[in-house]
Amino acid sequence: MNRNSHLGISSLRLHPTVLAVAAAILFVANWAGAAELPQDHEYQRVLRDYLAELKVEDFDHGVEGETPFTVVMSDDPEKAYRDSMLVRDDMLPIIGTKRGAPCISAPPEAFLLATLEHGDAVRVPPVWPEPIAWLVRWENKGNPFVGSKAMKLRAFAKMAVEIIMTDHQFETAPEKGMNRTDWFGGHLMMFTYPYADVRDVLPLKVRTAYETGLRKMVRRQLDWEAKGEEVCMDMVGIVGLWYAGEALSDRLLAKEIEAYIRGMVAAPGAFHPAGYFVDHGGLDISFNGMAAFSVNWVALASDWDFVKETVERRYRLRSHLILREPDGSFVGPSHFNARLDSDAWNDQWKWGYRDEAGAMITDEAVHLTKFPSREDMEAGLKKAVGWFNTGVKQTPRRRDEQGKLHSLKPEEISAPVWAYRIWPSHNYAINICYAYDHYRKGAYARLKKLQEADSPWLRSPFERGETFIRTFDEAFTVARMESFAAIIHTGPVGYDDPNSGNFHHAGPYGFGGGQLSAFWTPQAGSVLLGRRGGMSWDNNFDKVEDWKRWPLHAVSGSTHEGKVFTSARIVRPAVESKVKGNSATVRVSGRIPAEMLGQGKVLQGRIAYERTFNINSDGVTVTTSVGAYGQDKITELYETLPVFYPKAKKKGEVALLTIEFKVGDKWAPATAEFQEAVAAVRVTRLEGAIEFTFKQPRRAALSPTEWNRGFITRDICRNVMIDLLDRAAQAEVFNGQKQVSYTIKPASNMDNKP
Repeated sequence: MNRNSHLGISSLRLHPTVLAVAAAILFVANWAGAAELPQDHEYQRVLRDYLAELKVEDFDHGVEGETPFTVVMSDDPEKAYRDSMLVRDDMLPIIGTKRGAPCISAPPEAFLLATLEHGDAVRVPPVWPEPIAWLVRWENKGNPFVGSKAMKLRAFAKMAVEIIMTDHQFETAPEKGMNRTDWFGGHLMMFTYPYADVRDVLPLKVRTAYETGLRKMVRRQLDWEAKGEEVCMDMVGIVGLWYAGEALSDRLLAKEIEAYIRGMVAAPGAFHPAGYFVDHGGLDISFNGMAAFSVNWVALASDWDFVKETVERRYRLRSHLILREPDGSFVGPSHFNARLDSDAWNDQWKWGYRDEAGAMITDEAVHLTKFPSREDMEAGLKKAVGWFNTGVKQTPRRRDEQGKLHSLKPEEISAPVWAYRIWPSHNYAINICYAYDHYRKGAYARLKKLQEADSPWLRSPFERGETFIRTFDEAFTVARMESFAAIIHTGPVGYDDPNSGNFHHAGPYGFGGGQLSAFWTPQAGSVLLGRRGGMSWDNNFDKVEDWKRWPLHAVSGSTHEGKVFTSARIVRPAVESKVKGNSATVRVSGRIPAEMLGQGKVLQGRIAYERTFNINSDGVTVTTSVGAYGQDKITELYETLPVFYPKAKKKGEVALLTIEFKVGDKWAPATAEFQEAVAAVRVTRLEGAIEFTFKQPRRAALSPTEWNRGFITRDICRNVMIDLLDRAAQAEVFNGQKQVSYTIKPASNMDNKP
């Protein structure tokens, strides 16, 4: 989503229900005569009366000039490193810009009650209070707004109007509100995060009134049941709740808030012990990254052990799902994702300082960060100061009568009409630097010590010079041997519960069933890698007609009626895992679903599925079998293995990837035409190669074309297809068992050792 959308709902990937509700609720408070803030409750009357007392000079911050911020770098490396959090991935607090609320450049008159109650609609100050609160807290000597009373009052004016109007809508028109936890978290953040920074300028009576309204909002968040439809957005609410607990100083309420947050981030139904937040019953590693942004925040702010443990578990799993390509880039599997197609490295978005915050909580996150030099930190501070100075002079844009965009002059900035929006400020509150707010004392010194010691924590688990096989609560088994690494996914995938009341997506909620998600060597990179296309609210990129191209390690086929079935939609396979030293046996089994992929009933009978992975220092041996009892007539049945192309298909005249089949003692390029008696497959990728050798020669081909369509990514894959029927396509009654066995290892004629 566009984090800079100005005072509105961003349009990218919005839930259709949101769009419909948003159209219905963009109403204004309308009364006979001039508009007034609601005064149904005593706390509302107190807040309105206080706003009526404030004058122009109360909102005049008195800072002049277009570049009031200056570069003042602290001699204390801890303070300098803390400031460097601001510029991670260009995610600085927005205090202006052409699409951001003009926190500094807005004229004082825009905050007066007479302005807010002008005409027939209640209006709202044109600012976002969260970045204002952060700004008045930023203790850099080059910040002229630190502790500014006028800026605090600007933020509070916005907060007061929003809390009055939101409460009024929930009480008088609840059907027009988005009264659910995942769509209310942004409001709770706005009501709570800035409060600690602004309350010192408020009279006691006003603080008491505001806290009365805040309690009502907190009560709603606690009493509404989380739908589990938008786990990433649900987590925004837990941040707001934590700040509410700090603001209200109520011991019993604080305990209730802690219990609620525990249920969201540590309960088995919400957080899988393997290390991920449950998304539609499965895992979506990219939406998990968005959820982690908020959970890292609470872990850093609260110091609750149960949140820190969740953060540590998540980083441990994430680190084992990221593989370095020979060119230094990173990729990982994504086939199991419930909704999107991006992998653990992308984690949806980089999210700036999220991983730096994570590294203050657990060493598992350290290798995902960069330790800055003093020069880096100084350059970063200069960049931040430049950003803030731009925010001072850059104002929102508006189209003139000719349709041309022009920036508003400060005196032209007006208070917009109030409307209930999912994001009353900005998406996900990501422009608040919580890694600065809750900086752990000594974080810089600890990282410096790790650097000086060349600690293994500075590198990925696959690059620490160790061999291992690690299991993640029967969801993943990850192996690193001397010459290769492998990732096996055996965990659950998502599903569509028709009784959930949630939005029903068109596509599958992930592909599982027990797959070799990745096979990697240092020189060849991720030769085999499971991916998926993903889906938006209104589009599915894993179309059934493309089933042969889906980059999956699965058994898939079609019936004589042309309907598709696949082991990849076994939602919860049975798992048996035994690990002993540098060898392991992982077995999955289940029944291929009779209904799947929006086709209605596909299979009349039972197709039993079983796959065994044997891992040792030489490679991975896979044995797959499927069996049926003569109730279905099928036309095609394949075991597929997804070959992952380098980012560029060719480099000059040198092919970066080739796929060859061995027939007899001769190797020849593989094609989409089936070849009989294929003894082995060799994939040469970049500077390395792997081979998989069949226990018995098989009929094999490549998928008809390459796969290169994802919702977010545009990676190229192509399947090796092993024909389990061992004959040209023709309908036959599936009765008995079909089996294939092969061993995957680094090619013997390639140097794949690190």
